[in-house]
This record gives sequence, C-alpha cells and structure tokens, in this order.
Amino acid sequence: SPEEQLMVRRSLEQALRALDEREQRVIQMYYEFELSYKEIAAVLDLSDARVCQLNKTALGKMKAMLQDA
Repeated sequence: SPEEQLMVRRSLEQALRALDEREQRVIQMYYEFELSYKEIAAVLDLSDARVCQLNKTALGKMKAMLQDA
C-alpha cells in the first residue's frame, strides 16, 4: 500500500542518515548511481577492498537499525 511504501522509505532514509558521511557516499554511489567498487574507489581515493568493506559495514548498520525499528 502507499502508506507502507512511505513508511519503508522513511525508515531507509533514517537509517541512511545514521551512517557516517563516507558510508553514505558509498551507498549512494553504488545503489543510486550504480557505480562499480573500482569507480567509487577512484572518486574517494580508496582501494576497491576498502569500498567493499565500507559498503558491507554500512549495510550491516542499516539492517540493525531497521530491525530495531
């Protein structure tokens, strides 16, 4: 239903705001702009492996927040 979709969207936005800035940027670039880890690494001046770690950490934090909600 539209109400459920709105609630899910707000929950996701809240979970995103709880991340630190670098994690937010990784999530945005990967899922919204569909950049590869290699492309994100070049933008943020990090290794591909570090981008992968940040993505995994951010998703874990978001999952924990959403489960608590």
